[in-house]
Amino acid sequence: MIYYAEVAFDLPVEEDTFTYEVPQNTPIGVRVLAKLRNREEEGIIVSIHQNEPNYKVLPVVKIIDKASIVLREQIDLAYWMKDQYIASLGECIYKMIPAGRRQVKLEVFPSDSEGKPVTLSEEQEVATQNILSTFGQTAVHLLFGITGSGKRKCISI
Repeated sequence: MIYYAEVAFDLPVEEDTFTYEVPQNTPIGVRVLAKLRNREEEGIIVSIHQNEPNYKVLPVVKIIDKASIVLREQIDLAYWMKDQYIASLGECIYKMIPAGRRQVKLEVFPSDSEGKPVTLSEEQEVATQNILSTFGQTAVHLLFGITGSGKRKCISI
């Protein structure tokens, strides 16, 4: 028997939920990792059913939680909130997740150097030294240059 889950994402989208295939006994209210628009996104299961949709359904990539982190009542409240406020269902649900359960998303930039030491130009060296001289302090620095001029090298050291 195939089970389908309605998953809400913490994104400003018009659709309330997206349908994914899940294993049997997957609880409502758990976080899952699922493909959405060619990216893996974290979402929350808001309902499970066995009604086969008339379109291709992808399976979830990973079930993150073993038990529900939001209650059925919270999901119902999120449906009410989305109708009252200008927000998606997923945005409303994610506001109810305790801070300790939220995952911080880190953006990782690929390394240009592949382990080789970075060689800075004279201007890049001056900019880097200016940035490093204010480390630990509140400061604003503007790196100006065209695309591909090496601004990222100054901040990735």
